[in-house]
Amino acid sequence: MIPASGPVAAPITDVAANGRRAAVFVWGVWLAASVAVVAYTARFASDLPFWDEDQYVEVLTGERALSVSWFLERHVDHLIPVPKVIYLAAMAAFGDFRAPALAGAAMLVIATATVIVAARRFRGRTSPVDALIPLVTLHWGQAGNLLFGAQVQVMSSVALHAVTFALMLGSSGPPGALATAGLGACLLALPLCGGQGLALVPALALWPLFAAWRTEGAARVRLALAGAIPLVASLAMIAAHRPAFATTSDPLRVAATSLQFAGMAAGPAGGFGWPGTAIAESAPPLVAIGVAVLGVATAGVLVRAIRASSERLRAGALLLQLAAMATLALSIGVGRGAADEIAGVQNRYVTFALPLLWIAVIAWDRFASGVPRRAMLATFAAGALGFFAFDVHAGLVHGRARSSQAAEAYEALRGGESIDSVAARFTPFLHPDRAVLVRELEGLRSARLGPFREEAAR
Repeated sequence: MIPASGPVAAPITDVAANGRRAAVFVWGVWLAASVAVVAYTARFASDLPFWDEDQYVEVLTGERALSVSWFLERHVDHLIPVPKVIYLAAMAAFGDFRAPALAGAAMLVIATATVIVAARRFRGRTSPVDALIPLVTLHWGQAGNLLFGAQVQVMSSVALHAVTFALMLGSSGPPGALATAGLGACLLALPLCGGQGLALVPALALWPLFAAWRTEGAARVRLALAGAIPLVASLAMIAAHRPAFATTSDPLRVAATSLQFAGMAAGPAGGFGWPGTAIAESAPPLVAIGVAVLGVATAGVLVRAIRASSERLRAGALLLQLAAMATLALSIGVGRGAADEIAGVQNRYVTFALPLLWIAVIAWDRFASGVPRRAMLATFAAGALGFFAFDVHAGLVHGRARSSQAAEAYEALRGGESIDSVAARFTPFLHPDRAVLVRELEGLRSARLGPFREEAAR
């Protein structure tokens, strides 16, 4: 027998020590980025409702009764009962319009931790590569979502998407009963977070069906139900829905808008080269093209892994995750491509597109090898650091500008300036419709919310 201090024990000890150092590094990056995101939101969010938050203000002020029909009422194209519950819960707990925005930031932080845990379970240990996940996810470049309480719609769907990610990658074999039930629940809840969640479900729901085919007995039945019910429900919802916006079937417009959306995975830097973005408009859209190439190359790595690897189930999970993101990009291309030439270059799409990068990091780290793996991960790391710096700068500029204008409106209302005057000055900043804004501000005054809270104590 070889003693514990012998040549076999030493490498095992080294591996354990390396794993601990990697975990400290990765979770240290996650913690620092998480604190920065929450601090950014707390610093620049405002205790004033903006734009789409009018749907919540009418309930908070008593203008409209809270009812099941309100929860199930579409907001433009989106069915969003889950975000509505989160928004109202945050307001009930804190009575401050910054609370839903902070709840959204917290969901993004939790989603990132969930993906890091999924990567560790997938690999069997934490790797320094996993630090790329918080680096590409927790940045200020998604200011439009971090500072806008109504965007709990975005954050809730991304959080649920992260949970599906973890459940699909959690074990080398078919998931157990609890994981299967959780996956089915997430797939049913995603369409209730908006159209972006609905678009993901058909591809994701194929994975439990694939897993069911590879198992037997009661587990097969559970997996089949966890996939079939969300798949049928999502397809029925898609078939029954009539878009509120004009759509396009022009293949060039669809392709361009879908490509723009893919580029937003890099944050505001994804606007590089697109006309109207003021970011190297005369250049080709190299960032968006680069993300698209990364997606295609990742698909190739995963197809090869499915053919050759013993981990077909996990490789298949990542490939279907990638297919879900492709479906989302295509749906945005069709649904928003008619709007204008840069309809896909919207700040709100940054958070939607982030899972593209999660998939790529894990796929290349796990299923590629040799020089291609090292080259891709090195390129990815360099790009992530560069884009992170750009996105932080863009977020800081956006946050300061937004905060300054919001503070001016807030102080004007608190100082006694007439609602009509404030509405005239801050349309469309607070709301695009002046009449709606006047009614909204009058409701806030009656309910003693936002800048009128202190009036209750006078």
